[in-house]
Amino acid sequence: MKSMFGMAFMVTAIFYLLYTLSATEPCERVYRSASPVRVVMQVFRLGVENWANRSQQSDFFIWSLKADIATQKFLAHQFYGEALVCGKSAKKL
Repeated sequence: MKSMFGMAFMVTAIFYLLYTLSATEPCERVYRSASPVRVVMQVFRLGVENWANRSQQSDFFIWSLKADIATQKFLAHQFYGEALVCGKSAKKL
């Protein structure tokens, strides 16, 4: 049983790395590298959907968007430095 979970984790990790590194554009690579945060937030929002009211659901959605943006900013700064600007803010400059 342990080896089955270990193998599934290893296959998932390898798939994630290949998926992330196969992007040719740096902004797309940063977007793809933040995908685990989006998946976790989506699962969380689906998990509380039946117990939260509409206001709380919208708060969770905004919170997940902010977490995704913060993760992308962190990863862009971590791997590409201050020079990489992605998204709508790049069009303003």
